[in-house]
Amino acid sequence: MNALFDIWYGMSRRGRVFCWCAGVLCLTLTVALSVGYPGWKTLDTQQTRLSQQREAARQQWRYLRRLSVAAEPLFGRTVENPRPFSPLDFQAPPLRLLHWQPSAQGGEMALKTSWDAVPSLVGRLAASEMSVGRFSLR
Repeated sequence: MNALFDIWYGMSRRGRVFCWCAGVLCLTLTVALSVGYPGWKTLDTQQTRLSQQREAARQQWRYLRRLSVAAEPLFGRTVENPRPFSPLDFQAPPLRLLHWQPSAQGGEMALKTSWDAVPSLVGRLAASEMSVGRFSLR
């Protein structure tokens, strides 16, 4: 035991500071690893559980897609290929296109028509899979 003290005091000041810093670093790393390692295990189990849940969700989506394809004839889907939307389709009588402004949310369209042509207009929009968010009549 005295030999350790003799070695310690026999070292230069720079050597003692270096040994002391190395010891503190080793002790800090040991404490950090002993505290952090159980957290790594928990994180690993959470990752495993998450990947299992993702795979289960993928399988469930595959199953639901198969069900929706199988159930499509039951719901009588008549429109196989919807007619593409074109604002120029609304230039035929009794409709007249006044204004068309496309946007990311769909767009704004102004038409001049008679009141009795409005229901068929909504039907034509639905045939091209366009929805009417709001409209005004003047």
